[in-house]
Amino acid sequence: MAYRSYPVVWAEDGRPGTATGSLTIGDDGRAVLAGMAGGAYRATGFAASDLEAIELVSSPSSRLNGRPTLAVALKDRGRILIAELIGFGTAAEVVAALMSWYEGGG
Repeated sequence: MAYRSYPVVWAEDGRPGTATGSLTIGDDGRAVLAGMAGGAYRATGFAASDLEAIELVSSPSSRLNGRPTLAVALKDRGRILIAELIGFGTAAEVVAALMSWYEGGG
């Protein structure tokens, strides 16, 4: 099984604050966000089949830490905002990985 991992910050609907850690996308159709938020460990996961939409956040006021941000809409769970960490990889790489995973179903 192959995995791609990217250092990111993220925020979930209904949960306060942002978390810093990693987004890991597996070829098994699963993705996991894991890291630290306010000194506490936070993790969440989702399957390709849970995705409703992926879009680039256009409003600067809605971005995470002013960074280019993706809004990942999940069926029955709201959305997760994801932004890459500056200096690690590229935002385009994260977008391409999520979009190919989403369009390919995992």
